[in-house]
Amino acid sequence: LRFKGSYGSLYNCFDESGANTCRKLSMKVKFDEFDPDRRLFGLKRLNFQGYRYDATYLKERLAYDVFRAAGIVAPRAAWALLSVNDDPQGLFGMVEAIDGRFTADRWPDNPDQNLYKETWPIRTEEAWVTERLKTNEETADVSAFIAFSQAMLDTDETDGAALRETLGAYTDLDYFARYMAVDDAIASYDGVTAYYTSEDAAWAGNHNFYLYQEAPDHFTIIPWDLESSMLPDTGFGDVPRWTEVPDDCSLQYPAWGGENLVIAPGCDRVFRGLAADLDAYRAAGEELLAGAFSEAALLGAIDEHAAFIREQAVADPHGPGATTFESDLVYLKSQIPILRQRFEALLAGETVEGIKLSTTAVNDLEEQSDFGLLVGTFYGSNPNSTMAVAVNATAPLAGARDLMMSFEYANEEEAWQQWSYYQVPLAGAPVDLSSMTGIRMLVRSDQARTLRFNLDSMAETARMDGIRLGWDVPLTAEPTEVEVLLADAAVQAWAIDQGTDPGDDPAAIIGSVTGLVFEPQCAGRDDTSGQLPEGTTDAGFFEVDDIEFF
Repeated sequence: LRFKGSYGSLYNCFDESGANTCRKLSMKVKFDEFDPDRRLFGLKRLNFQGYRYDATYLKERLAYDVFRAAGIVAPRAAWALLSVNDDPQGLFGMVEAIDGRFTADRWPDNPDQNLYKETWPIRTEEAWVTERLKTNEETADVSAFIAFSQAMLDTDETDGAALRETLGAYTDLDYFARYMAVDDAIASYDGVTAYYTSEDAAWAGNHNFYLYQEAPDHFTIIPWDLESSMLPDTGFGDVPRWTEVPDDCSLQYPAWGGENLVIAPGCDRVFRGLAADLDAYRAAGEELLAGAFSEAALLGAIDEHAAFIREQAVADPHGPGATTFESDLVYLKSQIPILRQRFEALLAGETVEGIKLSTTAVNDLEEQSDFGLLVGTFYGSNPNSTMAVAVNATAPLAGARDLMMSFEYANEEEAWQQWSYYQVPLAGAPVDLSSMTGIRMLVRSDQARTLRFNLDSMAETARMDGIRLGWDVPLTAEPTEVEVLLADAAVQAWAIDQGTDPGDDPAAIIGSVTGLVFEPQCAGRDDTSGQLPEGTTDAGFFEVDDIEFF
């Protein structure tokens, strides 16, 4: 038994002192560690997913089901209650291991061929390829994969048709088109199109996939680790699509709030070949929209799976808790229409520019689109409330349009739990604001209420708990220009009152800002109970325009 995962799911779960900061860690059981013939119902190992980023426990299961519905070979996924030495660990996702048992089951006529993990046809070093071999390690013959890589490298990288022809000699292009259609539909930003790199661009590579060598000249891609999917509000809003080749392939793009750097996947030879003819991709996409990726199919699956795991998810001693579980279910369901809208735009070849706030110019939102407000941003509300963002062209604060955040707050069982937020990235994040004085903007609300306006930074150690450096800004029904000074930024009063303020260094936060967070507060709550009057809600809006750093 060991912990499993890599940078995002394991390494980042420990602070500098070695203390675990995640509610639970993923685990792997290998039955053959000491007895090579030991199996459990024919299985060599089991994977238990802690789902650090998914409080619903559902996204990976949903994503694998869509892949299978499109005819893509994919592992099975379910759930399990796990105890270690009689110590309950709670509810985990349980995902079938991709190994020799998997290949024997999926390819009974060709069960014992080479299986590679995260091995893309971009390198020909035998040691590099062999290191990624997951079957036949004792008799490793990786010559076929090296030939595949060499053929791709020998093809003119600027000739999409030629690259496609070479790729088609080693893969099923229709199958690959279906794979990419699903990958786009489920917004799998941490998969084959995520080319992480280092600051000096010494290396770049994608991950979370396997390749199975069905025959010497035929390789099939298999999806893996799909927790980071099924949500359109991703930290990859600035990165060009895999169907696009940017003018400068050396450019690096900040991802996940500046925590990582990536390069454009469209610069890769495989994707240049696939993008040379998108007819099969579009056809597969239309089938998905009408079938497995229809709104009815996805919402039905969410309801069915949630009902099955709800009791154990709520009781999980290391889980997110009932409130967060239900809140994230509501949020996930609210994203399904947006995911479909996003996918329809991709199939149509539309380029959607995600919103990014400049720190050197006035952000007047005049060129902003509705869908662009959802790309590269994060947003949500408590389970019983709703929120939405849109471009407002009716009596805007300035010019022809502004940004409107609409909401309807409703009570939860716990007090003071009526909330919503909209988190917008900065261009070129992270940005050092230490040489600046403050931020000014035009604001308006439906009535007198408070706007909690925060900085977002990786230096905020309790940002996932909503504790950030910021300001409480008064709003009225009249358009108002407000200015906040960086020197006055402070964490929320409730964090100080509760003793949960982590005491982060304000200078470190201001020196590494990745975005702004807008949190219009609920109006009409009782100051003692923290609740709205029984049977009532607080429906309103907040508008902002001409955001400027000075």
